[in-house]
Amino acid sequence: MTNKKLIIVVPLRRASVRVPEKIYADIAGASLAQRTMRGVVNYANGKREIIICAAVDDDKSVRHLKETFPGLDVVLTDPALPSGTDRVHAAYTALKKQKNLRDEDIAAVINLQGDMPFFSHDILESARQHFATHAGFEGVWTAGHAFTELKDLSAIQCVKALRSHSGRAVYFSRHAIPFSRVEPQLGSTALCHIGIYAYSPAALRTFCTSPTSTWEQTEMLEQLRALYLDIPFVIDEVPPPSGKSSYRGIDTPEDLAWARGFA
Repeated sequence: MTNKKLIIVVPLRRASVRVPEKIYADIAGASLAQRTMRGVVNYANGKREIIICAAVDDDKSVRHLKETFPGLDVVLTDPALPSGTDRVHAAYTALKKQKNLRDEDIAAVINLQGDMPFFSHDILESARQHFATHAGFEGVWTAGHAFTELKDLSAIQCVKALRSHSGRAVYFSRHAIPFSRVEPQLGSTALCHIGIYAYSPAALRTFCTSPTSTWEQTEMLEQLRALYLDIPFVIDEVPPPSGKSSYRGIDTPEDLAWARGFA
């Protein structure tokens, strides 16, 4: 990665429908936002090339995070932004101005979902290593792991990722892919997608300045915009989480109850 910087942005949106103000929800003594950011801060400790940032949409969130992480870069973004990726792009643009950086100084911008408090540090390291070993990659990186439970193959909240033999992303869906004429088995070739993306600066700009596609609108999956635009897109297969790590996002009251028991 030479001397280029790696920027990790965690989008944290205060408004949420199914779990009101979920980023402040207490999980065993710490808020959802604090738990996710603490994981990122701990991962980045001692890695001088990494810049971390929280992308929030209101002043209360700025104060909430600054109380726990006084030195953290927290960027206030427009609440009307349509997606987490747009929030990441807005925060990245502001951060470049604040720190006098150029796109040429940045190896990648990582978008780690703010509602994934038990993520493994290994997933951030996988993203870092991809850009360290693929200098000049002008695309998007993401990851997935093999399914470990049959029920997840039919669960629409679990996104399926299909990749080619070389690791190129082929398609993402909330439904089981590829379609099977027999009963689905755990040996499915699709991976369980993890909510993390790493963009080259050019890929992030192209993504956020392009209109949505019919694929994206149909599946309600914004990563399909990158595929539609023919942005180079790769998927790494990583081990399923184990122990006290999980890539489950907190989207519903049931997810929150699970997180409080898991912590």
